[in-house]
Amino acid sequence: MNNKNFDTTPIENFVNAFRDMVLSVYDKFYDIVSSEEFQSLLERQEQINQLIDVLRECAITRNLIPTYGEEYRGLGKTTALIEFAKEYGFSAIVHIGEDVEGLREVFEYDDIYTIKDLICDIIDNKKLVIDEGVNRFEIPKMYEVITGFENHKGKGIFLHDNCRVRFIQL
Repeated sequence: MNNKNFDTTPIENFVNAFRDMVLSVYDKFYDIVSSEEFQSLLERQEQINQLIDVLRECAITRNLIPTYGEEYRGLGKTTALIEFAKEYGFSAIVHIGEDVEGLREVFEYDDIYTIKDLICDIIDNKKLVIDEGVNRFEIPKMYEVITGFENHKGKGIFLHDNCRVRFIQL
């Protein structure tokens, strides 16, 4: 039998147990934040924040951000677009194949629609941001496209530096 518990007061026992718990939580937290998965999540969130910054810049001039080819898949464009729309109160228009209800639930934002919803005129908010795969020429004239992403054929590179956005088609 361990006599250590008898050598300390109840308060000392509590403090020691609390310290051990805090150290255990800290160790778990350190393991999480030092993991490759967490680092990639941080990098992904940083990338999404950069995309949101570019959307802000393009919204001023009402430009769309062109995307070129498969290398632009999985960068967080849709996430950035919806977070941007939510921040500024715009409706986000996504590709018809997207799970709109799932996106609404994940982002806790109801103003996510497809082009079909626009054509049926069920959207009250007339200011839109559009995701790649949405043809801006199919959007009825009563809506204003603020910014978004637009598919372009061919290859290109997307540069964002010093608050300037440049697109170079290769």
